[in-house]
Amino acid sequence: MKNKNIKLWIAILACLAGWSSCTHEEYVDVEYPAQQIYMPAANVGDDGIYLIDDVPSASLSEEVPGNPYRFKVDMKTYDFIVPLAVYRSGIEAGGTLNINLRVNNDTIQKLINAGKLEAEILPADRYRLEKSAELADGSTYVPFNLLIDLKYLDDNYVKTGKQFAVAVEAQCTDRKLGHNVVIVVIDTKIMRPSVDFTFSVDQSNWKRIIFKSTAKYAYSSSWTFGEGDATSSLANPSHTYTDKGSYQVAYKAVGITGEEVTVTKTIPVLNIGKLSNVGWTIKEYSSYSPESPGDGRPEGAIDGNLSTYWHSQYSDPIPAWPHWFVVDMGETHVISSFVCYRRQGDNRGQTKNRFWTSMDGVNWNDQGEFDFNPDTNDGQTFPMNNYPTAKYFKYEATQGPNAWAFLAEIEVYGEVE
Repeated sequence: MKNKNIKLWIAILACLAGWSSCTHEEYVDVEYPAQQIYMPAANVGDDGIYLIDDVPSASLSEEVPGNPYRFKVDMKTYDFIVPLAVYRSGIEAGGTLNINLRVNNDTIQKLINAGKLEAEILPADRYRLEKSAELADGSTYVPFNLLIDLKYLDDNYVKTGKQFAVAVEAQCTDRKLGHNVVIVVIDTKIMRPSVDFTFSVDQSNWKRIIFKSTAKYAYSSSWTFGEGDATSSLANPSHTYTDKGSYQVAYKAVGITGEEVTVTKTIPVLNIGKLSNVGWTIKEYSSYSPESPGDGRPEGAIDGNLSTYWHSQYSDPIPAWPHWFVVDMGETHVISSFVCYRRQGDNRGQTKNRFWTSMDGVNWNDQGEFDFNPDTNDGQTFPMNNYPTAKYFKYEATQGPNAWAFLAEIEVYGEVE
């Protein structure tokens, strides 16, 4: 208070002395915003729902700043552990607070009755919760755990999903309450891993195979590449083989309960290159536009010249999608990818295309539909991850903003000597 009085007297004397200006500094006592107790997990989803429907990687099995996780598993006690915390807001964090913790499943039932939640209330004998937690003087939060019977969740596994819910409420008589009820919802589909993978060839090095996991609910994974002792624990690794051949690649995924699931595939490693188009012929086509430069025939797409192109008919009657043509390569080839070029400088063509392969030109195997970017002159690569063997292929434009399609060139990559 003395400092305030001194400053005030100096300001008054300065004014009385005829100084050119005078200021009046006044210090006003203000109250800090009131502390509020809340649980951040209650703000994650609508209506306080904290959904656990996916599995973190093993690298996040321990808490790391900046890498939050929604659960951990203790296989010794067979507990499914949901880490939660009570926070206090406000400028200052003074005062030791006793936080009462309890389960309040009335909130869950109200959401179920309102059609906002499809879950069963977790039985009371299948979880454990501390009754209280102490928020220490100067601390902004106190953590605690909700422990759930892992075996019960595993026994109630449903592949398409079955959800259990438990509502945790935090109470404090000494502070205001914010979002203080979190509804923990666990989907049992995460109890068992599913495993599969795809692979593709590095276009700059045919010996390097790139693997991509499509596993779900895997806590960890491991690979063996069928060559010596080569292994990896990455989700999406690559491996460079020493020579061409067929290799048995095994991918193992481990679920949160320790269950292991393995899938094995035979991977062909081939000397991949661009196939020669000498001797290629057009066997069939849906239509073409003779008004186009080079008369728009599909031969324009296999002549190695980007200035010529196939153009589907665009004058009446305009045929409906899809637009297509069939190529006879003259010889049987193992195909690794197709590379397609739009009509140069024109983005009005197709936005999706599909590829078919055949040994006889009669019986066809669908190799998949892919997005086609109409805005680039560059070649676009469409990998055939199962390495089909074919003498014929069919290019099919399936969708676009206009009624027609066109293609400047299609190249085929596959096994070369």
